[in-house]
Amino acid sequence: MKKKLIIILFIILNFLQKTEARSQRNVHGSFSIDDIQKNLFFDVETERNLYETSQKIPIKFIVKNVGYHTFRFYVDQNFGNTFFLEIINEAGEEIQNNVNIKNYQEIDINQLKQNKTEDHDGNPIKEILLHPEEVWSKTFYIDSLPKGKYKIVGYFIPYSFDMQYKNNLRFLSKSRIHLQITEEKTIFVVQDSIDIAKDSSPSPEEIVYLFLMAEYYKNWENYFKYLELKEYIKSYELFEKEYQNASTREKQLILNEFKNFLMKQEIEPIIEFKIKKVVYQKEDLANVYAEVLRGKNSYRVRYLYNYTLQKRDYWKIYSVVVSILKTGK
Repeated sequence: MKKKLIIILFIILNFLQKTEARSQRNVHGSFSIDDIQKNLFFDVETERNLYETSQKIPIKFIVKNVGYHTFRFYVDQNFGNTFFLEIINEAGEEIQNNVNIKNYQEIDINQLKQNKTEDHDGNPIKEILLHPEEVWSKTFYIDSLPKGKYKIVGYFIPYSFDMQYKNNLRFLSKSRIHLQITEEKTIFVVQDSIDIAKDSSPSPEEIVYLFLMAEYYKNWENYFKYLELKEYIKSYELFEKEYQNASTREKQLILNEFKNFLMKQEIEPIIEFKIKKVVYQKEDLANVYAEVLRGKNSYRVRYLYNYTLQKRDYWKIYSVVVSILKTGK
């Protein structure tokens, strides 16, 4: 009797699994809008948060397949059909209609026409086939923005593979880009008495930006590349005293424990951040101030990070002081 009951339960479970698998596709055999939107991750990013008024601003559109199925969709490679930006100034006004946004990569129209893939109006579009865990991206450039602060939101509206969802298949970027545009010749706030020579290595502001981006995307190899870990650990009271009093062998064990501690910061993951300013104390010593919003579910905490960087061959983060700016939902 018990064996029969197990067999019956197994048959029911198998039936439910098959039913669930079938429900992922609609009556036409295509993935539904819900399935596509659940399994495609979309976001926008830029190289840094500070630009000059004369500089072009690259905005990268990123699409990742986080599901278990391969998805096919089509894009119009020109801006304004599949790819959209909402640009909001400090006054809360949308200004994207007054901004010139271009694709500086050459688009081979003849090749697109040879593929014989067109939308309902006869415009050539490109086929994208995205396997599980694969990432596809495309970069557009804002020609310039006036001096001020801006928030940028990305929208991605592709054609599904059977082209029946063009008006309904919409993606909103997971994060918001916060930009500050300045008219000054340098993006840094520098003490007048110090003359900073420009070189080809990443600047302090760029190092902190890359460091926070590495944490955001959990790219731990890059994350630790920007830290002078033996000095950075002294910023954390939990580890500082034990590390200072430890033997050489014990110090390495404590450093490994500290690295694991830093990698578990997903308790309060980064939602967004912006570089506030950079102050040079000396040619090889600088402070970078970053405002970071962290949180999970509906709870939010806004922090101000004061990173101290030193330059040997290149800039690295040596210490940090953290203060809370605001808490709440």
